[in-house]
Amino acid sequence: MDKPRGYWTEERCLEEAKKYKTKKDFRVGNYSAYIISCRNRWLEEYVWLDNTEVRKWTYEACKEAALKYTRRVDFQRGSNVAYGVSLRNGWLDEYEWLEDPVTKKKWTSESCKKVAMKYNSVSEFLKHDKVAYNVACKNGWIKEYDWLERKIKSRGFWNYEHCKEEAEKYPSRLAFQKACIGAYKVARLNGWLDDFFVKKVKK
Repeated sequence: MDKPRGYWTEERCLEEAKKYKTKKDFRVGNYSAYIISCRNRWLEEYVWLDNTEVRKWTYEACKEAALKYTRRVDFQRGSNVAYGVSLRNGWLDEYEWLEDPVTKKKWTSESCKKVAMKYNSVSEFLKHDKVAYNVACKNGWIKEYDWLERKIKSRGFWNYEHCKEEAEKYPSRLAFQKACIGAYKVARLNGWLDDFFVKKVKK
């Protein structure tokens, strides 16, 4: 039976945590008490709980896991260990692409622009902040980021070698098209895209 709001006090969480040997067991055994302990940073005081599983969740690992989701609640459900570590370390607010269930915070024109201003070119933006880049492209905001270099070259610049060099910067045809439409069009018209993006054949 679910406990009423406010039931899991610091003392009750402590008593509950004493029943387990590892943080994983605590999380599985009583998820509510575990999350509240994470949120209030009481978990750090439960030194008898083995922390092996949590140690692998560095900031970068947690951020990578969070990139799979668009809402905090989905992140929590889909990767609850990474979510718990992020919550305890105060990293959740840095995952600006996640909608907050309380504030309904999510990507806006301003938040995307703020991220984009860190970079000098479209390719850098794509490489370092894929989520913000995709949101900006989807909403057409990227057209307003006139400080981003878009690799606009004069007619005749895009020969096979130049197109290939540019294409190697991107993970897919779609990313290539969005970041450098000039080179993409030349490559498509000349049938070079299959050379630049070879499909991997499963053995």
